[in-house]
Amino acid sequence: MKRAIEVVCAVMVCGSVVLAAASSVQAAPIEWAAGSGGNGHYYEIVLDDWITWDDALVGAAGRSHAGVDGHLATLTTSAEQDFLVGVYGGGPMDLLWLGGYQDKQAGDYSEPNGGWRWITGEGWNTTSGKPYFSFNNNYWGQSEEYLITWWGTGGINDLLANPTDPRGPSRGYLVEYPAPEPTTLGLLALGGLAVLRRRRK
Repeated sequence: MKRAIEVVCAVMVCGSVVLAAASSVQAAPIEWAAGSGGNGHYYEIVLDDWITWDDALVGAAGRSHAGVDGHLATLTTSAEQDFLVGVYGGGPMDLLWLGGYQDKQAGDYSEPNGGWRWITGEGWNTTSGKPYFSFNNNYWGQSEEYLITWWGTGGINDLLANPTDPRGPSRGYLVEYPAPEPTTLGLLALGGLAVLRRRRK
């Protein structure tokens, strides 16, 4: 019985190692500080080769930073996009899923530029301040309905949710963490003080 338990534990440990290797965080979340003209949000690259858009959506929602839940990043302005490319560089920003999709049931749906939505409900920017997009409606004869960074430049392209092209996509996904609410920051500060007091005792 003891030997059987040891074998099961070893399998569980090996499985955990495999899962950890399959998904890795490139670096700690970085902030687009409000004092620098940003939105106060944090961003994080999670590398996970060949992950689908749906799995990336779930993965991003399962992550948190400073007590705030994440979501697939929504790059709603060129300034936000330029900031991230400037911090990470074009190469690391390549082939990462984003929180945008094409709603084929929407009244404004058309190929290739109509019906696009952000998962957060933010407005789809069609002005000159929008991020750099390059859309088409054909990937080996199939419709492309999800957003991914592209071309090693941090640009944005549409792609299948589960591409089968052996030449690349995807490398992972980009997580965005909204700015913590003042109450969240206060609770975190109180928690830190409590830890310090216990250590002093």
